[in-house]
Amino acid sequence: MAGMGAIMGIIGAVGSIASAASSIFGGMEQEEQYDFQAEAQDTAADDQMNAAYEAELLADQNARNLESESYENVRREEERLDQELGSQRARAAASGMALDDDGSLSQTMAASRKEGQTQIDWMKQAGVNQADIIRWEGDMARKTGVSSAQFGKSMAKTTKKRGDAAKWDGIFTGGTKMVNAVGQGYTAGQTAGWWGT
Repeated sequence: MAGMGAIMGIIGAVGSIASAASSIFGGMEQEEQYDFQAEAQDTAADDQMNAAYEAELLADQNARNLESESYENVRREEERLDQELGSQRARAAASGMALDDDGSLSQTMAASRKEGQTQIDWMKQAGVNQADIIRWEGDMARKTGVSSAQFGKSMAKTTKKRGDAAKWDGIFTGGTKMVNAVGQGYTAGQTAGWWGT
């Protein structure tokens, strides 16, 4: 009967050794999964960082395009104003009106020039403001993207540490089970008298 108890103890010890191996290999498998996840997080963070800088560059290019467009619109408006004032002078001259400095025609033309210039100045400033807003938006997109990417990198490091912890937990758990299994087998064999006294 003692032999049967010893065999059952040895079988239990073998099962414990298998469980120990399972713990060790399970920890290593978890580490591999965590490493894969950490690598994916790191790659995503790199992509996000690149996208953040690309957004800023794109915003700057859009701002430069807007400035060029605004400059061209201002140039055309100035040209249109000059043509309009020239046309007013020509009509006045054709009608025989005097273009003296104190007359109502001169005052009207001065008021037209002033109003036209006010509109042109407003167009210039509006173009500058819009370009500044676009650049600011690009800067904010970069800062937000970089911040998110840095968080992603931090998460990747944390995930990697979790993988390392899972591996070592599996090794220590498996080692403890192994020691216990050897002890269990030894005790079973000693009880059966297999090891001598």
